[in-house]
Amino acid sequence: MVTGANGRCYPQFLSRIREYNDKREKRGLPEVGAGDFLCSPHFLEATAENWQSEFLAIGLH
Repeated sequence: MVTGANGRCYPQFLSRIREYNDKREKRGLPEVGAGDFLCSPHFLEATAENWQSEFLAIGLH
């Protein structure tokens, strides 16, 4: 069982890569693998936004 931050990040990762590859497929582009997705600007931006919201939520409590 995965808990803590890793428990929240892994499902988010799966959801984001699926969404990203769906968009690529609609554009006629090939799917990307997990390693390429981890280094993509799309994943890095989404992760930064998620961390930002986490820190803001903590700061409000």
